[in-house]
Amino acid sequence: MNLSLALSHHTGAGLSRCFRVGSLHLCARCSGLWPALILGTLGQKLWPWPPSRLDVPIELALILPALWDYARSAAAPQAGTNLGRMATGVLLGLGLARVAVLGRVAGYTNPAFAFPILLCLCWVVFAPRWWPRPPDGASS
Repeated sequence: MNLSLALSHHTGAGLSRCFRVGSLHLCARCSGLWPALILGTLGQKLWPWPPSRLDVPIELALILPALWDYARSAAAPQAGTNLGRMATGVLLGLGLARVAVLGRVAGYTNPAFAFPILLCLCWVVFAPRWWPRPPDGASS
């Protein structure tokens, strides 16, 4: 098994979206997402936060920056920085941790669970197709 591919799903030119640690590449967004997801889920287990009417706006505020950055960098791979990708990954991880906990606490049909998941799925599939590509030679 190629350990580098297990730590980063990028290959070729996509490795520019990774942090390099020795000979290994770590996906910048995932290096923020996974620790935040795990710590956010554990934190909510230790300090429960009951469901509220603010859950969807809070989740969207945490999730949307990563979705926006993902679509932007899918359309223009040179756009953004790895620190920016990691920061949006942390926000995404915290938002998804809340979504995961709400699914277990309030039920998987709760809009605070279902809406952010549906939004993420739709955005990852469709946004790169809709996002305008920069003109040739332009950098963003």
